[in-house]
Amino acid sequence: MESYRYRIVNFLVNYFIDLIILITLNIYSRTRRKKLIIISDPYGNWGNRLILFSYAICWAKKHNSMVLNPSFKTYSKYFPHFQENFLCAIPLIIKVNKSIINFFNNLFSHSFARITKRNDFIFTNTINNLCLYKKDKNTESHFFNNTLKSKCVVFLSGFLFGNRDFNHIKKNRNALIHYFKFQEFISSEGDLILSKFQNKNNLVIGLCIRQGDYKTHEGGKYYLNDSQYLTIIKILRKQFENNINFFIASEESKPNFPMLDNVIVSCGNPALNIYMLSKCDFLIGPPSTFLTWSSFYKSVPVSYIDNSNWKQHNYSFSSASF
Repeated sequence: MESYRYRIVNFLVNYFIDLIILITLNIYSRTRRKKLIIISDPYGNWGNRLILFSYAICWAKKHNSMVLNPSFKTYSKYFPHFQENFLCAIPLIIKVNKSIINFFNNLFSHSFARITKRNDFIFTNTINNLCLYKKDKNTESHFFNNTLKSKCVVFLSGFLFGNRDFNHIKKNRNALIHYFKFQEFISSEGDLILSKFQNKNNLVIGLCIRQGDYKTHEGGKYYLNDSQYLTIIKILRKQFENNINFFIASEESKPNFPMLDNVIVSCGNPALNIYMLSKCDFLIGPPSTFLTWSSFYKSVPVSYIDNSNWKQHNYSFSSASF
């Protein structure tokens, strides 16, 4: 009986919180004359989060809107722009003390997740929900763009598996690089690590190793073992006539790799790995949003490989798009 009462009280409290937040969002939107695009359901980790956030920022600019992404506070300590940014908003709403931000970001993040699941009259007629999970979702369609325009508050969930226009990203590249500039403690540590190469004049190739979940992802199509990665290094040495160093970003330690000349392996902080990959002259690895964002961040040419094309005479590199 007590447990039942607790559930009822908890439901009513959460409903009241969600209703107040929803009313506040609509009042704020109408007062500022800007629609709100809210990322309510974070999907995946670093690469996925950065890419979805980037598209949301570009869509918001196109439709005179703001973006709220409170779940991005998980990564905010790595970016000056989001350090004290309430609800990780673009454009910035207000700077707030970190302890206050943590409380309210959690409150709003949990509320946003609940609001998107509510199907009663008040909520369904006040907001729009756009689910991006489907591979046939076309974010350039009239329906998608009309949805962004039709109500003051639009919630996004899922990830970009369908059609989208990378031109939005290219047009806003400078702004995105500004928003996602890394904190100095990341850039200084990354530069120090890369300075350890014996011959600084040689090119640096960044190799992004993805194993773990890639053993089963899409039937293991993008999984390569350590022996194959070591062969790739040998091929690249020959292709570039040994005038190269290697920075290897891996989720797991690679005790055999540091024995090679001019090779640095990092299996630590993902933010640090993204930064160091972006400082390389060329990038190579299986397709992943992590590698793609690293390529985009500093315009580094990239070569994508899988277990059907990994062994090549010469690898070709080109600009990334997502």
